[in-house]
Amino acid sequence: MCGTQMSMTASAGTRQLRRNTSNTSSAANNFGAAAALAVASSEQQAWPCSTLSPTAVLQREIQPSLQVLQAVQPVPQTDQLLLGTSAGLFLLDLQTQSLQLLGLQDTQVAHVSYSSGLVLASCPFTEDVNACRQQQADEAAAAGLYCLRLPASGSSSSSSTSGSSSPFASCSGSSTVPVSKLWDGNARCSAAAAAVDAAAAPRIYVGAQPADVLYSDDMGLTWESSGLAAAPPAGGWYRMLPPYEPSVRSICLSNGRSSSSVSSSGCAMQAEAPEQQQQQRVLVGVEVGGALAHTPGSPSSSSSDSDSLSSAAWDDCSQGLCRDVQALQADPFTPSKLYAVAGSGSLPGGLYRCRGKGQKWRRLFGYRYSVGMAVSPYSKGRLMLVSADKPPEIGCSLFESVDGGRHFVNVTDYIAEATASITEYAPGLLEHCPVVTYVPGGLVLGCVTGHVLMGTALPGGGFSSWQLLAKLPTAVHSMCMTQDGATPASIQRA
Repeated sequence: MCGTQMSMTASAGTRQLRRNTSNTSSAANNFGAAAALAVASSEQQAWPCSTLSPTAVLQREIQPSLQVLQAVQPVPQTDQLLLGTSAGLFLLDLQTQSLQLLGLQDTQVAHVSYSSGLVLASCPFTEDVNACRQQQADEAAAAGLYCLRLPASGSSSSSSTSGSSSPFASCSGSSTVPVSKLWDGNARCSAAAAAVDAAAAPRIYVGAQPADVLYSDDMGLTWESSGLAAAPPAGGWYRMLPPYEPSVRSICLSNGRSSSSVSSSGCAMQAEAPEQQQQQRVLVGVEVGGALAHTPGSPSSSSSDSDSLSSAAWDDCSQGLCRDVQALQADPFTPSKLYAVAGSGSLPGGLYRCRGKGQKWRRLFGYRYSVGMAVSPYSKGRLMLVSADKPPEIGCSLFESVDGGRHFVNVTDYIAEATASITEYAPGLLEHCPVVTYVPGGLVLGCVTGHVLMGTALPGGGFSSWQLLAKLPTAVHSMCMTQDGATPASIQRA
């Protein structure tokens, strides 16, 4: 990201961070939470700060794609959080508070997704006009979609340095996680659909800029275009900021059914057979182009192209929706219900919802330029909306709903005050929009300043016991839990 974004000056948002934090507990009570839970949460010990060691250097190992697939084994679903940053891909364990560099060191990871032990990392080419030619060339060469195999818990080849006096004590050292570049290009987002045969490769999707979706059924050995770029509405797509090219910002796989189950971690998961997974609808959000959907053909069809995608197969599902789509997500408890976040346009931006096949959207709430959201898979009806004062993500307002979007509460000032002391009043902490995602027991914020913060969720809304989980030397762009069905969260910072 641009250096000007990292060297931010003090403003009204910063002055808010310097307020006396003595009123934090009373602010939490405004959300009507049970007092007993608030007291119990406040007695928890603060998690130690994790940060990146300068010696934690990953030697990238580029492996053939099929070797990565053969090495993949389902790993236990633990409370681990993937972090895509301007300096690479990291894994944060929420239980041990350890931070590990997985790969792509010194590479911007704008979007990260997870499926059955496979991690997909999207690295874009931002065309920073302030960068030198060599830097632009290096970024263009690194751009693409990468695949990593997530190591099983405790299998890291390096030992933690937690016993040392280093301020980076919680970060593990070098790793041997294999990295494979699956696709060359300006990758903006990704998704993976489970295959019918457990021994086969998953179908991998990559969303690109200029706007298109490509897919591979052989771990990136061959790619096919979905035809999205040639779909009838594509001629009117654009982006309001340089380089003025539309991009696919979100890929959502949904079977449109209402059944779900709850995992042992309390996370709502879609309960479906492998043959049903293959028939998932593919929904994409385009900035600026709207929402489009495609339903693959039945895998039992005799046609070899029964599940292929083409330009004629895409349906425009943007009725009633602002077309500056930043993110799409299916409701974890009711997959037929879809949410979309949109910036601004001929229709006002904000948080939208639709039921069924996305033919009619309804705006639930909006404020200025909305850029991100989180839908909790642990608490039905709990939502978070992230809005900026102006694009792409300058300024910050956070709104939470605990009743499925009927009512929203502005929690920006409360979070700013509650986190001020633990971040040492970091300038610019909330002057740019954070990435937000719900985790077991709370909400995590990934900030442009590199701070990763967690607040304990209170049942009536709001949060308590904010803790600093990690301090990275660079901005956080994306986060995703290492659970099948987890929805990636990202903020476009360039």
